[in-house]
Amino acid sequence: MGNKIKFDYLDANREVNLDLKVSEAEHLYNANDNVRALAESGELQALHKSCLDLIKAVETGYIKVMDQLDRTL
Repeated sequence: MGNKIKFDYLDANREVNLDLKVSEAEHLYNANDNVRALAESGELQALHKSCLDLIKAVETGYIKVMDQLDRTL
């Protein structure tokens, strides 16, 4: 499987192995050339990192807002 699919396009931190679900393997196998090119160039990894950073920022902001509401009430 690693010979046909070099990168995990769904989760950049995961190895491509036989632990994937069938639906995940299907998505990876059917990825178009643009996605494969992004993965080869490293841009897809950067996009995954950016999304994770944004998720962490939202979670941090949410916690701050909830703390502020608790103090106010």
